[in-house]
Amino acid sequence: MAKKHYQKNIITQEKPKKVIVVTSKKQTYLLIISLIVITFIAFSPSLKNGFVDWDDISYISNNVNTFENHNIFYYFGKQAYMGNYHPFTMALYDIQYSLFGLNPFYFHFTNLFLHIINSLLVFWLILKITDKKIIWAFVTSIFFAIHPLHVESVTWISELKDVLYTMYFLLAIIFYQFYDDKLRQKMNYISSKKYYAFSLILFLCACFSKGMAVTLPIALILIDFYKDQKITVNKILNKIPFFAISLIFGIIAVYAQTISSAVKDLSNYTVIERIIFPVYSSVFYIFKLFLPINLTIFYPYPESGSLNMFFWLSPIILILIGFTVFKFRKSNFALVFGILLYFAMILPVIQIKPIGETIVSERYFYVSSIGLFFIIGYFIDFLYEKFDKKYRQFIFIPVIIYGLLSVYLTFERTKDWKNTQTLWQSAIDVNPDLDKGYYGVGNVYYMEKNYTEAKKYFIKALEKNPENYKANNNLGNIFYNSENYDSAFYYYQQTVNSNNKFAQGYYNLGNIYFIKNELKTALKEYQKAIDLEPDNQQYLTQYNNTFIMLQN
Repeated sequence: MAKKHYQKNIITQEKPKKVIVVTSKKQTYLLIISLIVITFIAFSPSLKNGFVDWDDISYISNNVNTFENHNIFYYFGKQAYMGNYHPFTMALYDIQYSLFGLNPFYFHFTNLFLHIINSLLVFWLILKITDKKIIWAFVTSIFFAIHPLHVESVTWISELKDVLYTMYFLLAIIFYQFYDDKLRQKMNYISSKKYYAFSLILFLCACFSKGMAVTLPIALILIDFYKDQKITVNKILNKIPFFAISLIFGIIAVYAQTISSAVKDLSNYTVIERIIFPVYSSVFYIFKLFLPINLTIFYPYPESGSLNMFFWLSPIILILIGFTVFKFRKSNFALVFGILLYFAMILPVIQIKPIGETIVSERYFYVSSIGLFFIIGYFIDFLYEKFDKKYRQFIFIPVIIYGLLSVYLTFERTKDWKNTQTLWQSAIDVNPDLDKGYYGVGNVYYMEKNYTEAKKYFIKALEKNPENYKANNNLGNIFYNSENYDSAFYYYQQTVNSNNKFAQGYYNLGNIYFIKNELKTALKEYQKAIDLEPDNQQYLTQYNNTFIMLQN
C-alpha cells in the first residue's frame, strides 16, 4: 500500500498542475500604462523631426493644391498615388493639413499615436486568442511596440499608410474573434453576425488604407488553426467574403504598381539569383529581429554575381524553418502558428514580383513581426509556467535586457529621421558605397545653394555609380549656373545616357544648344522632353519661343 502510494505521488510530480497566472484589473491596467509610456519614450525623438525628401514632399508639400481644392472623397476616384491605391491614407493627410497646415509635429504625432493604438490592439488580440495569457500578451505587444525595425513605419510620415491599415487590420481580426466566440457559445444568429459585419467593414477600411491588408483572410485561417488545432472546410467557407475583398484589392494594388512603373526589371540577374532574392528577403527580417543593428532606409540589390554568403545560406535557413513547422505541426501549435503567420504576412513583399529599388524594406516587417513576437511571448510564458516559483523572476532578465536595448536602439534610430540630411548620412554610415546616400546629402546642399558642398557629394555619388542620372543632372545644373557650359553639356549628356526617360535632361540639353545659338538642335531636344512630358508648360513655352526665333 505504502509503495503504491509513493509511486502515485511520483507520477503526480511528473505531471504538475498547469500554472494559472491570476492578474487583477489593476495589474492589467499597469501593464497597459507601461506599454504606452515605454513606447512613447522610445519614439519620442520623432516629434522633433521634420519632413524628409523621400516621399514626404510628394505626399504632403506637393499636394497642398489638392488638399485645398478637393474634398476627401476625391481620393477614392484617383487610380493610384505613389504606386498605391490608398484613399483613406490620402484623406487623412488632407485632414491633417486642413487642421495643422505643414507643421510636421502633428503628422509625426499621428503616426506615433496610431502605433501606440496598434501596440495595445496586439496586446488585446493575443489575450483573446491565448485565453487571457497576460505574460504572453504583454511580451508580444511590448516587443512589437519598441523594436527598432519598426522605426521606419512609425517615424516616416510617408508610412502613415502602414500604421493606419494595421489599426483596421487588427480590429478586423479582433471583431472576427468576437464573432467566432459567439459561434462557439452557440449564441443567436443576429448576435454573432453583427461582429462578422463589423469585421468585414474594418477589413474594407484596412484595404482602403494600404493594399497589404489583403493578407487578412489567411491570418484568420491561421488563428482558427491555432485555436482548433485543425482547419475545417466550414471555417474556410465563412471567409469567402473576405477572400473576395482580398482578390479585388489585390488586383487594384498590382494595377496601381504597374501603372506607376514601380516594378523593377531583374532581367540582368541569373535565374538562380532571382530565386534567391525572395528567400533572402524572408530570412533577412528574422536575422534583424535578433540583431537590429546597421539599419538603413535603403537596402539595394547586389550586383549580379556578387551575392554574399548570407544570400546563399538563406535557402538552408528557410529549409530548417520548414522542417521545424513539419516537425511540430501536431505538437506545438503556438510555434507553428507564429512561423506561418510571419511568412503569410511577409509573402506579398519578399520580391517574388520585384517592386521598387530595394531588396528589403524595414516597413514590411511591421505586421508580419507579430508572428515572431508571438513565438517569443509563448516561450517566455511557457518557461514561467514550468519554472519553480522561486526562480521565475529570472526568466524576465533576458526580456528586460532585450527590451532596454530595443528602446535605446529605437530612440537613437528615430533621430536618424530628423531631416533629409541626417537620414541619408545615416544610410552612408551603414553602406559607404550607397550612391543614393551621397546624392541625398548632396541634394540638401544643392537646395540650400551650397554648390561647393553639393558638388563634392554628387561627384562621390557618381564614383559609386556613374549611372546616377539625378547626380549627373544636378552637377550639370551647377556648372550651367556658373556658366561653364561645356561641363554642363557633358553632365546633361550623361544624364540622358543613364536615363532616356528623364525629360528634364533633354530640356537642359536643349538650353545648352539654345545658348550656343544652335536653335534647330535645341528644338529637337525640347521635342524629346515634350514627348515624355506633353503637359509641361515650361517645355512647351521654350519650344515655341525657340521656334519663333528660328523663323525670324
